[in-house]
Amino acid sequence: MRKFLVIALLVMMAAPACAATLKPYTATYSVITHGIRAGESEFKLLQLGPQRWRFSSDSHTTGLVSLFRDDAISETSVFTVADTGQFNAREYHYSHTGDDERTQIILFDWKKCVAHGIYRGDKKTIAVPRDASDPFLAQLKLSRRVAEGMQEGTFPVVNRNKLDLYHLHVVGKDAVVVPAGGFRTVRVERSEPGSSRKTVFWLAPKLNYVPVKVEQIKDGDSVFRLELRKIEFKP
Repeated sequence: MRKFLVIALLVMMAAPACAATLKPYTATYSVITHGIRAGESEFKLLQLGPQRWRFSSDSHTTGLVSLFRDDAISETSVFTVADTGQFNAREYHYSHTGDDERTQIILFDWKKCVAHGIYRGDKKTIAVPRDASDPFLAQLKLSRRVAEGMQEGTFPVVNRNKLDLYHLHVVGKDAVVVPAGGFRTVRVERSEPGSSRKTVFWLAPKLNYVPVKVEQIKDGDSVFRLELRKIEFKP
């Protein structure tokens, strides 16, 4: 159960498929581990201007788990959308309070194609490709690629002062029932080189490819799952 909220936020979450159809929304998820509801996460996508957006989340433990652990996590990604539809990361902020306190900040400088990072107090600047993103914005890109028909691919992500490469693979279509209702979904697996951890997303086309369920698997065993409780798109 330890660090489950951290993991949840790193794997979450997807957004509407392309720039033309991005819609502000608020979504609430339950975090379930070992058969019990252990936490809750609220995600928001907000338009700040004609081409500028903010994707944020706030998460905390709930129920009996909160009697033993008092974890709270906030995560924010600010990005712009080019005329071509490309998402360009601008800044990323992460904060985790509780037993495993940590912070992370990433600032992107696209004139020099570098990312300035601060993780656990350590500062580092690394060169990044034009399509790199932070770990939160990466999930929006994942959703967009699936919506555009991609079946398999990779994309670079800046995280913890280094450059990672996420692998995406569409494996099928499923009917899924969660507290928010029943949905037809596209099932997608995401993995990282050198890791035994795999993340499975169930993206709902009806909800602009927002995931209605997410499950993380490590060494063949389920670590936790996330289930959509409610979602509201803003005008």
